[in-house]
Amino acid sequence: MADKMKRVLLLFWHMMWPLLLYEAAGTLVRAEFAVMFPEKEPEQLALPAMGVTAAAACVFLGRWYQEQRSRSQSRGEKRKKDDFLLFVLASVAGAGACLLFNSLLLSIPGMKNGAEEVSRLIYRPPLAVQLLCTGLVIPLAEELLFRAVGYGNLRREMSVSGAAAVSALWFALFHGNPVQGAYAFLTGLCLAFLFEWTDSLMAVWSFHSAANLVSLAATEAGERMGEQASPVFFVCLGAAGGMLLAWSFYRIKNKRGWKT
Repeated sequence: MADKMKRVLLLFWHMMWPLLLYEAAGTLVRAEFAVMFPEKEPEQLALPAMGVTAAAACVFLGRWYQEQRSRSQSRGEKRKKDDFLLFVLASVAGAGACLLFNSLLLSIPGMKNGAEEVSRLIYRPPLAVQLLCTGLVIPLAEELLFRAVGYGNLRREMSVSGAAAVSALWFALFHGNPVQGAYAFLTGLCLAFLFEWTDSLMAVWSFHSAANLVSLAATEAGERMGEQASPVFFVCLGAAGGMLLAWSFYRIKNKRGWKT
C-alpha cells in the first residue's frame, strides 16, 4: 500500500511541476507586459502574454522531449514513416473535431454567452498575433505539457482509457472556465488517443493547431453572418465535422506503422 501511494504521489508531482512552472512563468510575463504597456487593457495583452509564455515553455519542454525520444530511439525504436500523411489526417481530424464539438456545445443553453466572453478575450488582438499564438505556439506548448509529459507519465501507471480520461480532465481544468473546459475535455480525449496510436508530437500538434485555426475562421465568419444563419446550418456543419473526425481517426487507427 505504501509503495502504491508513493507511486501515485510521484505521478501527481510529475504532472504538477511542469504546470506550476508554466503558470508561474505566465504570471511573470503578464506582470511584465502590464508594466511595459500601461496604456493597453489587460484583455489586449492576455493572448500575447500567453504566446510568449508558451514559446518559452516550448524551449524547455521541447528539450526534455527530445532527450526522452533520443533515449527511446537508442533502445532500437525506428523512426515513424508517412509523416506527411499523418500530418494531413491529424489536421483533418482537428478541423472536424472543432466543428463537431463547437456545434454541440453552442446548442446547450447558456454556453453561447460564455463562448462570446471567451472570444472577446482571445480574439481581440490583431489577426497575425492570433494566428501565431493560437495557431502555432500555444498548441505546441500545450501538447508538450499535456500529452508528451502529462499523458506519457500517466500511461506508465494507467490503462489507455484511464490515462486519456485523467489527462483530458487535467487539460479541461487548466482552461479555467466551463466553456473552454468542456471543449478542452472533448478535444483532450481525442488528442490522448491520437498520441497513443501514433506516439507523435507532430500529430497532436497538427490536430490542435488545425482545431484552433478553424475556430478562428469560424468565429470571424460567425461575426459577419450574425443571426442570419439558421440552426440547421450549424447542425449540418457539426455533422460534417463529425464525419471528418471519424474518417480521419479510422484511417489513423487502422494504418499500421506510425510507431514502428
